[in-house]
Amino acid sequence: MTMISDNSHTGLERRVQMAHEWREKMAAPVVSDEVQAAFQDWLNADTRNEHAYDRAVTIWAAYDQLAVSDIADDLLAPTLRERWYTAKTALVDCVDSRKMTRVIPTAAMIGVMVMIAVTLIGRGHSPSPLSPAEVNVYTTDTAQTTTVALADGSKATLGPKTTIETSISPEYREVVLKNGAALFNVVHDPARTFSVNAGDVTAIVLGTQFDVRSNGGITRVAVSEGSVRVASPVFVGGRSTSVSSTKTLSAGEQIAAYQAEGPGEIQPIAPEQVGAWTESLLVYHGATLAELLADIDRYYKQDIVVMADAEGLSASRITASFDTADIDRMLELIAMSFAVDVQRDASNNIIITAQPQRR
Repeated sequence: MTMISDNSHTGLERRVQMAHEWREKMAAPVVSDEVQAAFQDWLNADTRNEHAYDRAVTIWAAYDQLAVSDIADDLLAPTLRERWYTAKTALVDCVDSRKMTRVIPTAAMIGVMVMIAVTLIGRGHSPSPLSPAEVNVYTTDTAQTTTVALADGSKATLGPKTTIETSISPEYREVVLKNGAALFNVVHDPARTFSVNAGDVTAIVLGTQFDVRSNGGITRVAVSEGSVRVASPVFVGGRSTSVSSTKTLSAGEQIAAYQAEGPGEIQPIAPEQVGAWTESLLVYHGATLAELLADIDRYYKQDIVVMADAEGLSASRITASFDTADIDRMLELIAMSFAVDVQRDASNNIIITAQPQRR
């Protein structure tokens, strides 16, 4: 009899397959006491079983919200610690078979993609050590914009109150947008992708021009030239999962990812409006109160105070554009659109309160 070690590649595959089989059984309309007891025994047998089961439930719930076109092989690659499959219905008849003799339904296509990733990772080639990266941090002050040249020759235009951290090496180019807005003009390099991380969202390109804005719990990506792949976690029940989805934006397209919701649908945008803030024009599509106030704070030196009674009035969203030099006009529209009162105190700080009928 051949024993399979739990630490082996095959052992990991079996654990994850079992987790999905249990997910299917426990999702049945009626679960007998015998099945429940056997399930609990399996969970208690190894602490790793519970982790595998939780992932199986999360993955299956997340896939219900995804189109196949949103899923990319590299983003579905399992972690080195836990390699997983989708549900039993998504598995091919035999893991070791070199031929697939039947048509697999849509959900099974996802399983095949995951299984391919498992196979590739399981070949065990250790990655070559990466070369040291050149790391730089750039930041701007209130109402200040600046353009910086990055180590690879790309350029980044930073909006007010913006901070980015860049890591450029011979193998990769990574930028973290910690807050604010940045317009990137990326030098094409087929050997190195250029990625920008902003919160939960990652924009990945080879060479193009695109804009990333991250304020008030919303991250926006818009493309004026080339194409950008945008990756972000799938949200289930208002919580982010370990499963990522991707959407590819072409020139003249944009997408917004909202906190606790994930990305919305791809929307059109005039290419000349991408990065319009570099010419003092703020353009919004589905902006929340929190996002608008966060942007005002980047251009306005006095404080913005949102009173407790107005904090719950952020569900509405508006589409509009503003001149950054006309903050008063922006505040007028905010007052009308979100049913809030906007006042200034003796120090010219902006005070936001709910209108009496909304308190």
